[in-house]
Amino acid sequence: MVVDFFRRNGHWLRATRFILDYQCSPDVFEESLLVPALQSGNLHTLLDHMLLIDTTLEKWGPYFTSMCRYLVNHKFYHVLYEVQLFMKDFIRASVTCTRYFFLGSAQSYRDLASRINFLQNAEQHLHSYLEPSHWGNVPRPQILTNSSPGATPQRSVCLKSSMEMEETAVRLAKSPAEIKKQIFRINLQIEVTKFLETCLNRADSSAANVAVNHVASHKYGPPTLFGNTQVRIDLVTMVLMSCDSCDDDRKKGFEIALKIIKEYKLDKKTVFCHAGRGLVKLHRYDDIKYLVNWITIMKLGDSKMCDAVIDACMVGIADQRHTFSESQIKESGSLIDCMKADSNKINAYILLGKLKTAYLLAVKSNNIEEIKHISREAGRLGQMAQDETVSLLLPDKMLPVFLWSVLDFFLVYKTRVFFISTSRLLVPMYDKFFLNEH
Repeated sequence: MVVDFFRRNGHWLRATRFILDYQCSPDVFEESLLVPALQSGNLHTLLDHMLLIDTTLEKWGPYFTSMCRYLVNHKFYHVLYEVQLFMKDFIRASVTCTRYFFLGSAQSYRDLASRINFLQNAEQHLHSYLEPSHWGNVPRPQILTNSSPGATPQRSVCLKSSMEMEETAVRLAKSPAEIKKQIFRINLQIEVTKFLETCLNRADSSAANVAVNHVASHKYGPPTLFGNTQVRIDLVTMVLMSCDSCDDDRKKGFEIALKIIKEYKLDKKTVFCHAGRGLVKLHRYDDIKYLVNWITIMKLGDSKMCDAVIDACMVGIADQRHTFSESQIKESGSLIDCMKADSNKINAYILLGKLKTAYLLAVKSNNIEEIKHISREAGRLGQMAQDETVSLLLPDKMLPVFLWSVLDFFLVYKTRVFFISTSRLLVPMYDKFFLNEH
């Protein structure tokens, strides 16, 4: 072929011009020029000739698209990066820095911290996109915008068409607002990376173990802002778990967590419950109390949310309490005092198996349904079958409530053993109550 002949004889400029003059297919360009240029180390020569022939690079659009696709498919990411910068595809160059150079095969935040310069480069490329002086003779691409809203199906088709056009566009284009938003997110990831690196390097902090264990529990590597919603929730949890007990460290970590939640509109309740469960595994109950207090102070949620966070913690505690020491059980139980609603406290006591405390609180709050619930739970666990315990718990004024709960329990379980063991207690109490009434 003519292109091969020119190239083999060292006439790279004539071979390059022939491709454009005769509108050869991108496949011919790839096979006859790109691949040989990569193999012989003449890629820069090829690019220089393409620029010499057309200083705007507009005529080379289909060939650049083919070139970049080939480089991605063969994982030549550093070459891809050079080509993207050459052709002024600044946004995709920023993505390449982030996806392939910063994230790559990182296994920990120490790895990411050592690559933070790639994030800084990614940010700089986005600034270059906004700066007209960086474009030279290459015209800036038109921003793809959707037409008027219209009906929902039309919006869906328009959005799909816009996404397809973005994928096939020679240079990716975004509005200045979108670019500034991406710059903010890159800076936020830089802030997260530096914070976690500091935590990991602190000799007297358990954050190193927290981070390593947290990363080890995920197949996708260290969580970053560039992942999906669940990955971002994991990142917030990791930040909160990595905070040291000192106020400055906590303040910094919680500020970063709040920025992430607001920027990505994460569900606060889901995030805080997830973080609470993580802190339970480390027996960091003071940090859980700090989290709940912080939610209140920052007005991130009401008392219902705070109770929900503690409830999620109590579920985690209940699952692990057989491994707890006495002091850990006592300390974990202190979280219940932070709850506002009595019904939530009662459920928490039930989770911990503290039915006596739950029953007293239910009686105090006159909550008949909870008393029935406790009696059923007691029957399931084999508790409240002792005359002494019942007599201690039962005030005279609650006898009717208690009798109804016992009857309810009897009808549900129909256990002869329960009837025999409690009848000796119930009959005299029943007589005492009604004789006094009449």
